[in-house]
Amino acid sequence: MAQRRKKGTLSGQYRGSNVYYNSGSVAYQTAVPAYIPEAPLPRVKARPLSEGQREERLLKRANRIYALKIFCAVAIIFCGCMAWMGMHAMLVKERIVLQEYKTQLAELKNENNMMMAELSEQMDLNKVKEIAESKLGMAAPQEYQVVYINVPKQSYTVQYATSQNVTAENTSFIQKILGHIKGMVRI
Repeated sequence: MAQRRKKGTLSGQYRGSNVYYNSGSVAYQTAVPAYIPEAPLPRVKARPLSEGQREERLLKRANRIYALKIFCAVAIIFCGCMAWMGMHAMLVKERIVLQEYKTQLAELKNENNMMMAELSEQMDLNKVKEIAESKLGMAAPQEYQVVYINVPKQSYTVQYATSQNVTAENTSFIQKILGHIKGMVRI
């Protein structure tokens, strides 16, 4: 079977039918021709768009850009809300922990006050003296070991006033502004 190639295709008489089909019980090995590509389609030149079509395309593009901007704004708002909810949840969790610590502190203060009251009831100077002499083997001081100090009735303590004028080198900008405001309020 001689086949002729005609412009990249099989010959015209075999077009549309399978020339390699063999019917029968035995399939003979036939030579399969190499791939023959079809001729490329001719390029169609784009027609110039009319004004209405051009405006319609521009309008569609503007609508897509507007939809994209809306989507981005909604996504940013959604992310912001999620961040706010997460921070609020952390804040509530910290408040709960703080409240637990405050209740523990109140319980410990009550327990401390009860122990101090119990200790003050048990703390008697005569009892301390008795324990010191009997268990610890201590003795009261002799007359010659006691020294008395006379403190005048007019006793006073001198406290020097701290300087309100702070050097400009040590103050920050905010402290300077607050100092000026305080100065204006005094006037």
